[in-house]
Amino acid sequence: MFGRPIFTILILGLYCLCGMIVFLIFEIRTPDNCPHEFMYGDTCKNPNTLQLGLRHFADISPLYEVFSINASEASHIDNVCYTFFHLDMTSYLIFKSIVYQNDTADVTLFIESEVSGRPGVFRAASKSEHMYDVCSFQEFLMGRYNCTEHHQVIYYFYTCYLHGDCKRIAGPQDLRHTLSATPPELLTKTCYKLAMSDLKLKTLEFQGRIFTVFPNKLRKRCVTSYNGALAINAHKIGPEDELAYP
Repeated sequence: MFGRPIFTILILGLYCLCGMIVFLIFEIRTPDNCPHEFMYGDTCKNPNTLQLGLRHFADISPLYEVFSINASEASHIDNVCYTFFHLDMTSYLIFKSIVYQNDTADVTLFIESEVSGRPGVFRAASKSEHMYDVCSFQEFLMGRYNCTEHHQVIYYFYTCYLHGDCKRIAGPQDLRHTLSATPPELLTKTCYKLAMSDLKLKTLEFQGRIFTVFPNKLRKRCVTSYNGALAINAHKIGPEDELAYP
């Protein structure tokens, strides 16, 4: 006579237990310090960093990808543009706009902030349309190359994936990429070739030695406004390159 109530209680208990487990899984937070396990089974490296904050890059925004470590997605990309929106003194909304060689575009939004006590190290997270599809990662500003003849500067970054689904932020282990406030098509070949050689020397212990230089032949689609707010220094983008996303 007690079989059905007991069975019901057991089912409810298992349901609650599963709910608690799911809750705990999604409440886990990646620790602030690296090294930490990659989603790819590797650990973060701890390179020397250039002591610049995110405000420096916000002030020279928009920024353009010059070259990146070779990966399957990189071979299909024409150009990449980053624009910054203030959240507070140390955190920014950053839009990464990718234009592919077939002239389609994709935009990723992530929040990035400075890691306290670690100049040149930044923590970021990106979330897709799925509720729990989140990627968190750290970026290390490894240095820069100054092409003094034209005051052109290329910055080096190393990305370390920390937690979550990072498939949309494509890249292999030991991902390195470069940014410049100068549109890549205006950089001299000597500049980016010397920068590439310099980056290879700085990362001899990293996996991957082949880099992809993005063509930058198609129209850039930098995000210049967001909910009515203007991106920092959006006026630097020419009218022919502007494309505001809602």
